[in-house]
Amino acid sequence: MLYKAPLCLEAWDEALNEISKLSYEMILSPQNALALIKSIGDLPVLVVAGAEDALVPLKSSQVLASKLTNSRLIEISGCGHLPHEECPTTLVSALGSFSVKTH
Repeated sequence: MLYKAPLCLEAWDEALNEISKLSYEMILSPQNALALIKSIGDLPVLVVAGAEDALVPLKSSQVLASKLTNSRLIEISGCGHLPHEECPTTLVSALGSFSVKTH
């Protein structure tokens, strides 16, 4: 998978973290974030978080889930930022149980 090539560079994770912080601050202001959360209303939302995610701390996912009125948080232990690659079976199971409960 070619997109993984940058992951082999020294300090790639630090650079990605800095770019992500800057992008977030420039694109999603606190006011826009609040408006976005309110626009979701009571739609069912599944928040999936890798417990060992170095890019998005677990606490951030917990805070997001707590702000959504009809959310469920799945914390996948032993998983980082890419649960679809690192823990696909666990992710598919979480998605399946969520879709059954929302229909």
